[in-house]
Amino acid sequence: MNKWIMLSLSLTLSSQVFAADVKTECQEIGINNSQECVLSVSDADVANVYGITNMPYALCSMTACTATDNKNLADCECELINEKEGWKSLSGSPTTFVSAKPTYNENGTLQTVQSNYSMANISDFSAAPTQKCNYDKPQPWANCYGVRCTVENKTVAGKEQQIAHCVCPVLEDKTFLIGAPEQSACAKKDVIWSATTGDTMSSFGANPMVLLYQKIDPQSPPIKDSKKSTE
Repeated sequence: MNKWIMLSLSLTLSSQVFAADVKTECQEIGINNSQECVLSVSDADVANVYGITNMPYALCSMTACTATDNKNLADCECELINEKEGWKSLSGSPTTFVSAKPTYNENGTLQTVQSNYSMANISDFSAAPTQKCNYDKPQPWANCYGVRCTVENKTVAGKEQQIAHCVCPVLEDKTFLIGAPEQSACAKKDVIWSATTGDTMSSFGANPMVLLYQKIDPQSPPIKDSKKSTE
């Protein structure tokens, strides 16, 4: 599975050093007014990113996962993003809509969704809300990007809400990025963070999600707010 970009949020748009060979092609899907945009570069070794709108998805970018009996898998309860339209409905996927689309129960309720990436759970776009964890020896992290997750009901603070239950493969690295607000989160024990190494970022010359927001919704808060911060 591609160890892509789920968390790395470099929003320094003033520099806008984008790779010259990045291409973005969009088309209508024909379902729920959804749109699919393919972000690609000429390097055949770099996986495409598919920006999909108006589709429910799991957002694991700030999730602290727990270990399972299988050391190669982590149990993650991720936020379910079910926006019908608007900028929060746009997510970055490693697969096309055909593979990424949700499944439904017989009564029409959500059954499964794919774990994609977006900025829907970020409140401050003027800074990069990620922490870079550095260790002396490789530590585990959960690679949830592109994982198929089960939609479940859970009671939180006395209120029932839907979550996405994802079982994500565990990888190990000395350095990775997490979506926790505090650097101290890197030192938490008994936590396997949903994370990324972000090692293909330079192939696009910028954060692929920023490129997708600029293409699909240039008036979205991630673009407008980050531009204000550089003025």
